[in-house]
Amino acid sequence: MQSDKSCPIVEQYLAYLITIKGRRKNTALEYRLDLLQLFRFVARCRRIKHIDFKFVDIEFIRSV
Repeated sequence: MQSDKSCPIVEQYLAYLITIKGRRKNTALEYRLDLLQLFRFVARCRRIKHIDFKFVDIEFIRSV
């Protein structure tokens, strides 16, 4: 389910949703789009220029 336009922490969360919570794969894919869109917005607000999602870690998520 890994995407080249995602980050490991999001992929771990999506895998958790599918395997533990029993969510459908399509639901997880939509969650990925929503999360990445949110991260993109926050990055632009914080003037982070290169949005490749490598900057996303647990501290970034907590700060949102």
